[in-house]
Amino acid sequence: MTIEPARRYQLADKVKLVFDSNRKAPMLLYPERGLSLNEVAAAIARACGQPVTVAEIARILRERFPEASPQTIEQDVIAFLQELERRGLLQSVG
Repeated sequence: MTIEPARRYQLADKVKLVFDSNRKAPMLLYPERGLSLNEVAAAIARACGQPVTVAEIARILRERFPEASPQTIEQDVIAFLQELERRGLLQSVG
């Protein structure tokens, strides 16, 4: 599946966003695995806790990281969503 900017996405039901106190970093937990997240990835994952579009995620990140260019933010959002999708951690909604 290709990430479509107008489509809504959210984390798959099997995924849980948690804070790893050992690493002092957010991570996604899913069956028998975990994925450590940097600050940007964690912000994207938090946004995906409910159905959200690429544009909505990008808006959230622009507010949080105003120094980043809008094009870079959108590219980063799409790239991370593609990685989540590749791992089966993202679902399309509607």
